[in-house]
Amino acid sequence: MSESQQRHNDDRMRRAKSWYEHSLHAQCDDDKFIFLWIAFNAAYGRALLDPNVHRDSGSAEQEWERQKGFLRNLLYKDTRQLIRDVLWGCDLLDRRGDGSLHGSVPRLLHNHYVYCFFWYYVHNRVEDYWRTGFSSANDLSTEYLRKRKPSVTPPEVRHVLEEVFSRLYTLRNQMFHGGTTCGTGKGRGQLVDATKVMKNLVPAMLTILQADLTAEDSTDYWGTVAYPHVDEKGRLIDENEATAN
Repeated sequence: MSESQQRHNDDRMRRAKSWYEHSLHAQCDDDKFIFLWIAFNAAYGRALLDPNVHRDSGSAEQEWERQKGFLRNLLYKDTRQLIRDVLWGCDLLDRRGDGSLHGSVPRLLHNHYVYCFFWYYVHNRVEDYWRTGFSSANDLSTEYLRKRKPSVTPPEVRHVLEEVFSRLYTLRNQMFHGGTTCGTGKGRGQLVDATKVMKNLVPAMLTILQADLTAEDSTDYWGTVAYPHVDEKGRLIDENEATAN
């Protein structure tokens, strides 16, 4: 088991790093965001080992739960508090003297076009409850973001990280399902902010992941990848032995 798990871990890291490095050469925010998201997906993705749940596994709600599980696992392993440093860092967050917050993180959080329940309202025209949830989540995030890094607690980091990624996931769905116009149109502001957030967060995540795998290269903490390198008979092989896949 340990040898096969190590190969899964190797595949995970190699693929995530390859997409992140590819994002560094992208010329537009559309491409950068897509490549950064694939890098993140390569890092968190797991194989669905029960074939009976496969047909129901693709819902947005279930995928979001898988992402949250990965984010929480990542924070547990983040002994250097890299995620906190990114989210509360000056590159993404600017505190003004009047107490107001600026930068990509607060702008993204307060942009209702990347808040999923706003779109539920647009399509269903049911009770306008999305505003309450939107304001409540953002008020709490703003309260936490106003704190200085040394005083921020792990639950506060988790709340902000999950709120940020819920916005990123909505934008991801818009882009991957053809809900945006490539290179132009409305919504460029949230794409610029989202790309900047991902550009800062993804390398921090990969650093945490790599540190854990370096400490124990056969750990099963991160699970098995969905599409490992295999031979024609489905047996796990090293990348150097692979002629396909």
